Amino acid sequence: MRPGRQVTDRLIFSDVPAYILSTTGVVRHKWTIYHWRKNGLLSYSNRRVKLKAEKICRQWFTRKSWVDEFIRELEL
Repeated sequence: MRPGRQVTDRLIFSDVPAYILSTTGVVRHKWTIYHWRKNGLLSYSNRRVKLKAEKICRQWFTRKSWVDEFIRELEL
C-alpha cells in the first residue's frame, strides 16, 4: 500500500453477495444488489430502503458499513 492511502471498507458490487453470505448466511445474486441500489426494498414497516452506493470510474461500489446499515433498516 502506498503511503497516504486509507484502508476503506469499500466493496465492488460483485463482491457484495459474498459479504452478505458471510454475515447473514443468505445467498443473493449480484443483480439483486443493483436492484437494491436503484429501486430499494420494502422494510417490515412498509418503508422503501435503498442501498447507498457510489460510482467511481464507471464502476459501482458500496461499503460494508452501508450494507450493514441497509440490512438493519430493513428490519425496522
